[in-house]
Amino acid sequence: MRCKDAPQRCERHYVYVVTETIEGQTLARWMTDHPCLTLQTVRGIVEQIARGLQAFYRLEMLHQDLQPHSVMIEQTGTVKIINFGATRVAGVLATAAATHARSSILGAAQYTAPGYFLGLEGTACSDLFSLGVVTHQMLSGRLPAAVWRR
Repeated sequence: MRCKDAPQRCERHYVYVVTETIEGQTLARWMTDHPCLTLQTVRGIVEQIARGLQAFYRLEMLHQDLQPHSVMIEQTGTVKIINFGATRVAGVLATAAATHARSSILGAAQYTAPGYFLGLEGTACSDLFSLGVVTHQMLSGRLPAAVWRR
């Protein structure tokens, strides 16, 4: 049987990420340019990030590196999740091997869920923890005091 006749049986050797060009700035830069955010603005940004994460989960993917540098805000105000280097895709062994080779902690420690520090695998809750840290930072202008530090 040839690969094109049964793609589910093909051995995969590479993972490709193709993304669109985004005109805008990272959330990190945007927060610097807009230090006093209203609750309504934060809710709008967080809602868009949450919808993006929900789309990830429907495709059985975990971002694993959600932080202000992994979010872009277009000039129109549309929020986009970027930086897929640590993303885990269900059923793709190539990405699992690559991420285990790099480090046991993926992404910036300040935004990383505590389970990763205990050697646990990431879940949707891990990404939501990171979103909570980002939300706190947008509302207060600083990271939560209880965030793990190396």
